[in-house]
Amino acid sequence: MLRANRKRVIKLVVFLVLLGIFAWVGMQIDPVKLVQTVGPGKVYIALFLVSLVSAVSTFTAAPFYVSLGVVISGGLDPTIVAAVVAPAVMIGDIFFLEVVENAAELVAQKARWFARIGEWVDKQPRWGIYWGTYIYFAFIPISADMILSILALANVKAKEIWAYILLGNFTFFLLLGHLVHRGVPMVERLIG
Repeated sequence: MLRANRKRVIKLVVFLVLLGIFAWVGMQIDPVKLVQTVGPGKVYIALFLVSLVSAVSTFTAAPFYVSLGVVISGGLDPTIVAAVVAPAVMIGDIFFLEVVENAAELVAQKARWFARIGEWVDKQPRWGIYWGTYIYFAFIPISADMILSILALANVKAKEIWAYILLGNFTFFLLLGHLVHRGVPMVERLIG
């Protein structure tokens, strides 16, 4: 028992030390120099490619949002970033929805409570589902895997909601980009 606790403590200490080193290295990098060194065009291409896979999962969304903040604070235009990132994230979301549609029956059998939510959503008017999708993607900064799974269980097809996902993603990334763009100078003035 004592030996198992010691292993946990050692793992926690190693994790915290590595996290501290990673944070310290991250603070040494100037976002403006990073964008200037790599070049804005290459950064936009990299953002598009990373966006295809990063925003769907809870585990990959946080580092993706941090990288967006870094490149926007490095001088990239938040509107162009939103225009580049939103379609890529939408493609990733639609791919995830297609995968979940194929597994919807299995999910419904394993998690009956989850299937009930999908059934309830399926009974709602389609316009409510469409606007609810837009509002979720535009204003709720939580991973899309849950909402997309619920939509798949509600028999909502990708061709019905792709435009709402795209507009929601664009709205979200535009708001996020402008908050970062305007917020970084304020934080820099506060910190000194």
